[in-house]
Amino acid sequence: MSTKTETTTKVTPQLKEQVNAHDDQLAQLRSRINELTDNLVLVQQELNAFKRDVADDVKYLTNAVN
Repeated sequence: MSTKTETTTKVTPQLKEQVNAHDDQLAQLRSRINELTDNLVLVQQELNAFKRDVADDVKYLTNAVN
């Protein structure tokens, strides 16, 4: 049976490695979230421009018919 010190000595490096891996993964996820947030803002801006253009076209066509 291993002693508490031996178990702690074996487990501590594994835990540190796991924490480092999680830190790396969190950094990647944060980066991806920021990228997706930026993309969402761009899509919203493009959608608003599209809506504005369609509204302008409808006004033009309405005036052309009258």
